Amino acid sequence: MVDFSQLRPIDIHKMSSKRLKLLASEVIGLQKADVRENQILYYEPASPEAEKVHYSKAGVLGVGGGNRSSKTETCLVEDIACATGVFPIRLFEPFMEKFRGPIRVRICVESLTTTLYPIILPKLQWWRWEGASEPGGDLGHWGWIPKLCLLNGSWESSWRDKLRTLRVICRDPENFDHVLGESEIQFMGYNQDAADYASGSFHIDHMDEPPPFPIWRENQARVIDVGGRIILSMSWKDDPSIPVDWIFDEVYEPGLPGPNKNPDIEWIELDTRKNIHIDQVSVRNKMVGKSEEWKKVRIYILPLYPGLSADLE
Repeated sequence: MVDFSQLRPIDIHKMSSKRLKLLASEVIGLQKADVRENQILYYEPASPEAEKVHYSKAGVLGVGGGNRSSKTETCLVEDIACATGVFPIRLFEPFMEKFRGPIRVRICVESLTTTLYPIILPKLQWWRWEGASEPGGDLGHWGWIPKLCLLNGSWESSWRDKLRTLRVICRDPENFDHVLGESEIQFMGYNQDAADYASGSFHIDHMDEPPPFPIWRENQARVIDVGGRIILSMSWKDDPSIPVDWIFDEVYEPGLPGPNKNPDIEWIELDTRKNIHIDQVSVRNKMVGKSEEWKKVRIYILPLYPGLSADLE
């Protein structure tokens, strides 16, 4: 393997065509390995609306989206960048403004068995590919946690399964060789009792999909003492009888732009049809023959809510 640090322009000039091709192949291989191990550096938001998530400094941030709109991915990138100090290259400034060094993060999901292990954790593991294309292709990504931020470069060293916590190295965003300390990410499920949530303090408390209201209340209390943030990423449910009144009251309505907007609450909507990381032909095919109600919730991100349906037509 070539020592690129010792390579001079004159050396390249003297190389044969065959040697240049080998050198180019080596460079491409190194670049692919770097993307795999540090995917978050190369992260591109799925849409202009998704990019707004990373500029938000709201104490309560709601991110609503249709299926495959990137709401979960976008918020996971927000969590991981803030915890590791490794930021997407082109979003360095907005992340630097929010960076607090080593932090505690809580990520809450619908189920520990059917959501956390098969869906969420693979999105974080650097060697796992998530997407429609072949590994390394245009439609997808490697896991968001950089290998260099795992203890000993190993998931096994960082992950504590009994506690469902992940310890990650927090690095200086301006000098990755400088370790600032460790961040801890705790994972919980909505199938746990609300009393299980009633301890700890967190700088980021991220709920993926709407939690039961008692869990929401407990999580609100967990960020108070450190001035932390609440993040809610969600799709509206097909069944309007599912109680979401509190989401309208506490996140959706006060977070919408307008004269009544709460300055510490923000609601951002992501549209599946604008996600550059998925096959949009497939999205359009899925919409054929579906009801308008289905399209509203699954694609257009409009809530089905008694009393508001007329306003959403």
